[in-house]
Amino acid sequence: MNLIIKLFASALILCYFLNSSAQEWELVKGLPQIEFSSIISSNNKIYAASQNNLYVSSDGVNWQVQQIHPISILPTCMIIVNNLLYVGTMENGVYYKTLATESSWSHALLGLQISSFEMHDGSLHVSSLGSGVWKNVLGTWNNMTFNLATYSYNVSKIKSIDGTLFAFAGSNGTFYKFNSNTNNWKEYFYGATYAPGLTINDALFTNNTILLSNGNRLLRSDDSGASWHNDNSQLTNGIHRFLFKGGSFNYAATILGDYNTTQLHKRTNNAKSQSSWGDNTETLPFIFYEITEFNQKMYIASNLGIFVKSNNVLDTDDPTKIPLKTKIFPSPSSNGRFTVLCEEKIDNLEIFDLNGKKIVSKKECNNKREFITIPTKGVYLVKTKTQDKSDVKKIIIQ
Repeated sequence: MNLIIKLFASALILCYFLNSSAQEWELVKGLPQIEFSSIISSNNKIYAASQNNLYVSSDGVNWQVQQIHPISILPTCMIIVNNLLYVGTMENGVYYKTLATESSWSHALLGLQISSFEMHDGSLHVSSLGSGVWKNVLGTWNNMTFNLATYSYNVSKIKSIDGTLFAFAGSNGTFYKFNSNTNNWKEYFYGATYAPGLTINDALFTNNTILLSNGNRLLRSDDSGASWHNDNSQLTNGIHRFLFKGGSFNYAATILGDYNTTQLHKRTNNAKSQSSWGDNTETLPFIFYEITEFNQKMYIASNLGIFVKSNNVLDTDDPTKIPLKTKIFPSPSSNGRFTVLCEEKIDNLEIFDLNGKKIVSKKECNNKREFITIPTKGVYLVKTKTQDKSDVKKIIIQ
């Protein structure tokens, strides 16, 4: 099964990069093609964390590697504060060190599952899955869960908003504000009351707007959490959604579990509510973890390595990045026959097997609908392209 997954991922990458321009996503050659789960940029350097190592570069080309721990620690997030680099992990708390290359790593909050870092009121705070919120006071980590509801000890994200620390926690449609005068958390709802099953994956605060995401929702508040409404126009539903703030744009990355791919959307960070996320969209053939902007380029940490491309590729003046709406049916196909239906006339249609071999190629189809027959059972990738749009879909022949 693992071999099939690897072959499928390789074929999907091959199909994705085939006929691509110089501005397409490319793997960073100076780094291993392994899972990178966190990436940040700060003070003219870029930092990427993978398994048990930290990779550092001042140009995005040449990288130095530093071992964090002898075995994998599953990094989840990073932050640099007062010349200290902190790495949160999924299973074993926080590792930290000074930025000096020769400095050694220290370890704190052993056993905690760290979900986010946040600076608030001059102090570094961390959120965790299962152990609430912690605050660093002069190098000592103090638990500040206090009266946080036990059903909300899983804190997905913390954010400092308008002088108040917010915790987006639990799976009941709840969030919390910390009252520094009483040292207590107060519970709030996104709607009128509890909403069982409503869990937040990620949170973003930009231009006095709070955005909260999960796989099929994007909530927005323009009044510091007093009211919430949906702001997910043209966003694709999935199993998980990350949010990131860039220099001029906000990014929403939705993991599509069925295809092992990510739908990346980009919208100006001052966009009004209900503005479309669909104008700047890409389908990426890998699982997305984090994105950062560095030296006029975008870098993505993914399950297959670090990908990079020019920072202007998703801009609205580039028509080559408009997604093509394609349907393939039936899928799975029991007899090898299926139909490819597009919103526009297809200029080029190609089909690849799991080894990346092209088995079907149709040019100048000039039809919106194509009938295909593949006699051999297996998983295949169907790439359709018009003059200014493209799409990749999977088809299973049983």
